Amino acid sequence: MHAQKQAKPNINKAYGYIAEGKIAEAKEMIDAATTYEKTMNDGKTWYYRGLIYATIDTSSNEQVKALDPDAFKVAMESFAKADQLGGKNEYFVQPAGGLPVTKPQQMEILANSYLDKSIKKFQADEPDYETSLKLIDKSRQVFETQLKTPYPNDTLAYYVGGIVANQAENTDRAIDYINKYLEKGGKSRDMYLMLYQIYNAGPKEDPKKALEVIRKAKAALPSDSVWPKVEVELLINTGNAQGAISGIEDALKKSPDDKLLNFYLGIANAKVAETFRAKSDSLYNTTPPGKAAPAKTMAAINELYQKAIPYQEAARKSYETTLRLDPTYFEAQFQLANTYLVDVDKVSKELSATGNTAADSKKRSELVQRRVKAAEAAIPHLEKAEKMNPDKDSQIDILQKLGLLYYYTADDKNSARVNKKLKDLGVSDE
Repeated sequence: MHAQKQAKPNINKAYGYIAEGKIAEAKEMIDAATTYEKTMNDGKTWYYRGLIYATIDTSSNEQVKALDPDAFKVAMESFAKADQLGGKNEYFVQPAGGLPVTKPQQMEILANSYLDKSIKKFQADEPDYETSLKLIDKSRQVFETQLKTPYPNDTLAYYVGGIVANQAENTDRAIDYINKYLEKGGKSRDMYLMLYQIYNAGPKEDPKKALEVIRKAKAALPSDSVWPKVEVELLINTGNAQGAISGIEDALKKSPDDKLLNFYLGIANAKVAETFRAKSDSLYNTTPPGKAAPAKTMAAINELYQKAIPYQEAARKSYETTLRLDPTYFEAQFQLANTYLVDVDKVSKELSATGNTAADSKKRSELVQRRVKAAEAAIPHLEKAEKMNPDKDSQIDILQKLGLLYYYTADDKNSARVNKKLKDLGVSDE
């Protein structure tokens, strides 16, 4: 028997098979070239192998794709090997009768191919998010590892990746894609909003990071008025109303007639006032029922209420400004009425803190008169809110508050009116 020499593979012929549609032959010959002693250490062998396997991976022909289910992985490993073995000259291919196509140009074409397919899968009538995400991951791997020069569609790829990963509920990858998009200079409000929502009330809830996203968005998109408002809402919801006030006041210097900013300034001031009142309420609760609160306790309570007053007045002013800008703004009218209800509530608490002595009896009489005046001041604002046709829940809330105020002011006629409306709304008298 005579030993046979290994057939010498021709790498140019292997690549040429692609143009002829002979992908299986191309694969067989280029694989042989990777073990043939005269071609196995030639970077061009591995570059062509990468192109052949990329052709297999991107083919729409299932028979071609079946030649290797891991064709993309093999292609990327081959390109990496080609880079490792490469010399001073850039790899290129030259189609028959055409101009040379360099490796960077080939890689950009390949990255764009995966990007285009990913977008089509995402935008289909029945979106395939998982497949779209796999394709965008491939595009990213190509341009991040194979293109030393900037890839013009990198921000688009990261943008698509962020949206698709978020839709696929792959939060970690969504965060990664969005951050890459922003690092590359992307300016889309959608990306900032998506990242904010992930950290605000999403699967990665983290108020500190949510605030960081908002402040980056404010810096990157200074003309976008949504971010100061989102920042205010977050600060208020996380108990930092004082910080919100400062941010809104800065924003109002640029947009003094922004009704939402004025409204949120009212909310922020009201929140600060509420923190002082909450502390005072806890002091009321230290006094046993039927006993007069000690003078020292009442002094501490009144001190806290005094601290709340400037913020409460500032809140009223902001709500009034909001209503001047938009007289139909129900929520501003409702919150304005609530600032007056605070005064009614304060007097009621003082009444409950009195004892049973003759002096307490006289004090109660004075407090009842004070509550009547406070109720009379609050009623017109609630009546305006009632006329704004609020939703059912808000309407019930307003009517119940009005019913209590009418009781304090002995307004039987309006009490009957409110009770009838509540009954019509299905609210029991009990």
